[in-house]
Amino acid sequence: MPRTTHRPPRPDERPTDRRAVRWEDHKAARRQLILDSALTAIEVDGPAVGVSRIAEHAHVTRAGIYRFFRDRADLDYQIRAHIADKVLADLAPRLDLSRTPTELIHDSVHAYISWTTEHPHLHHFVGSRASRNGTAGPDVATTAKTTIATQIADLFTAVLDALDADTSSAGPLAFALVGLVDATVNRWRRSRVPEAAQLESLLCGWTLQLISSNMEALGVAFDPHIPLQTTMDRAYAAAGERAD
Repeated sequence: MPRTTHRPPRPDERPTDRRAVRWEDHKAARRQLILDSALTAIEVDGPAVGVSRIAEHAHVTRAGIYRFFRDRADLDYQIRAHIADKVLADLAPRLDLSRTPTELIHDSVHAYISWTTEHPHLHHFVGSRASRNGTAGPDVATTAKTTIATQIADLFTAVLDALDADTSSAGPLAFALVGLVDATVNRWRRSRVPEAAQLESLLCGWTLQLISSNMEALGVAFDPHIPLQTTMDRAYAAAGERAD
């Protein structure tokens, strides 16, 4: 009789090591707890907070922190990324085509100014690249600004494309707007002049002027009080009528 050979199971056929999965889930949960506790510690003690205070808020030992992070530089970077993720998660849903440009601008500017006012220590921490051990980590703040500017650029591109207009200005305009708001708010945090409400009004006005002037230069009719989706739908309908 021919011998029956038994091949070893392929990796994708092997049973999942449930203990390993549970351990990975546990580590992820502990990392999340430490990062959330770090934000609390920064809010209370300021951007120069020490690891011991973070450990106290997380109810772990100082050594326990470093079971989940390589060193202080890695911890600081992960904290900054955690802060940036929270800010982006708040801002991104506001870029909704069902809203008017005026609403989008006001809501986004208001949200950013409010966040920097309510969380000054977090704003300072995420904007710094220096770690307590003297090293400089990745520029998380710039990465976050690039992410939100890219999302705004995608929105501009969609609208301009629907209007059959040149979309090449979408990216530069989006990055210009993000830079304008961020730089102005950063300076305002040091001087606190003018009042927050006036700053918000100024930034909303400047932002709308930049967008309007860009649309005018492209020869596009632009009404900031009409929802973007409505503007796009009307443009598609008009294009269909011309095609007929």
